[in-house]
Amino acid sequence: MVFVGDGITNEARWSELFVDLPVKNRGIDGDTSADVAMRIGQIAAGRPAKIFLLIGGGDAAAEKTVAETAAAYEQILDRIARDSPATQIFVQSILPRGEEARDDIRERNEAIEAVAAAKGAVWIDLVPAFVDDQGALRGDLSNDHVHLLAAGYRTWRDTIAGYVGDAPRRSPPG
Repeated sequence: MVFVGDGITNEARWSELFVDLPVKNRGIDGDTSADVAMRIGQIAAGRPAKIFLLIGGGDAAAEKTVAETAAAYEQILDRIARDSPATQIFVQSILPRGEEARDDIRERNEAIEAVAAAKGAVWIDLVPAFVDDQGALRGDLSNDHVHLLAAGYRTWRDTIAGYVGDAPRRSPPG
């Protein structure tokens, strides 16, 4: 099982969160969805049983459009399907940030969810577990509306736990 993403993924101690499972962390601080698209081949070449993908939160800061984020996701999912067709792919929504980013993240998540559905990946909407009443990342899970505290990582773990064990295979596109 491999977790792929940016600094949010990188900072997680997945082997401590899922102690009885073989886990690899392939998060890189500062990565955008385009960066993951460029390096996903190395990850897919290992033919992991499952890939959990969360990328795109930094795309707006990197001046990537929603369409560019969606196109990068298409490249990522196509490459995994081609190089490692038995891999189960779990696409996780971008986490909420501050209120000012609410609409951008909603638009990116809608586009990413559509790509995941078209490519037969399993969509996991993390937002409900992380968002406060104003549409921002809950204060008890983060102290800067971007990065997670330990409670945030436990919430993430608990939200995806049902997918980590025996989880559904990719559904056919369409």
